[in-house]
Amino acid sequence: MRYSRTQSTAAEGQVARCTSGNPLLGTNDPGSSCQGNLEIIRFRGAQEAVRSVSRGLRNVVLAIVDSGVDVSHPDLINQFWKNPDDGSIGFNFLDGNTNVNDENGHGTHVAGIAGAQTNNSIGIAGVADVKLMILKFMGSDGKGPLSGALNALDYAVGMGAAVSSHSYGGNVPSRIFENAIRNAANAGHIVVAASGNEGMNLDETPTYPCSYSRSIPSMLCVGASSSTPTSPVSLASFSNIGSVVGVVAPGVNILSTYLSGSYAFLSGTSMATPQVAGVAAVLATLGLAGQSITDSITR
Repeated sequence: MRYSRTQSTAAEGQVARCTSGNPLLGTNDPGSSCQGNLEIIRFRGAQEAVRSVSRGLRNVVLAIVDSGVDVSHPDLINQFWKNPDDGSIGFNFLDGNTNVNDENGHGTHVAGIAGAQTNNSIGIAGVADVKLMILKFMGSDGKGPLSGALNALDYAVGMGAAVSSHSYGGNVPSRIFENAIRNAANAGHIVVAASGNEGMNLDETPTYPCSYSRSIPSMLCVGASSSTPTSPVSLASFSNIGSVVGVVAPGVNILSTYLSGSYAFLSGTSMATPQVAGVAAVLATLGLAGQSITDSITR
């Protein structure tokens, strides 16, 4: 398994220009001035809908199945789920321990897109104000074993995560992994996976786990679109397509958290996926579950 992002990053000067909040989003995070992707996914409307709910919101956990996280990043440190048994924020399936520190950057970027702290006057805005469970199965090279991804999903479901974000893929199918996703779906858990960045048609050349969505209706396979709110939205040139791709989200030059407390722009379906996972988590806080979440996103 390998992560699903392109290798484009931004120069430091590009990040430095993001210095004010975004009145269109209602955010005071300086980086949100460069988060046009949130305008496209109607972030502000979702936040207002959550605030308007008079009944209690569900406490929701979103699992990030990736390369770990910068555990001391100031825009993430308050967002982590805590294991009630040992206080850990997740698990490392590469090394068999609870050290989930990111040695690659990919997982930190994905986590920030999904759930960076919003309106804290630093950094960026995350899609969902939920707790992030960090499940590491990829190393510094951006690769990880299928067994790690499988065990991470089982852990997420077993520990009560409502949604999991999977920004990686491979071309070898696994009946065991497919059944694990199906079992998770039957338990009401939403799996959100990246379609990949090869510009392929997945109906002709499947990639996994995304292509399992063909037989698992509540699973979401995510493509990437352009990210400029002032221009018509179009499919990103690198995004894989096909009938299994149920939804697209912005995936070009997405600003998010990165290593050593920094921020970076990255592109890929890896960046689109946590936005959809974040939206799914927001819907879960409102009391939706399983297929009703998927239907709300894709209709």
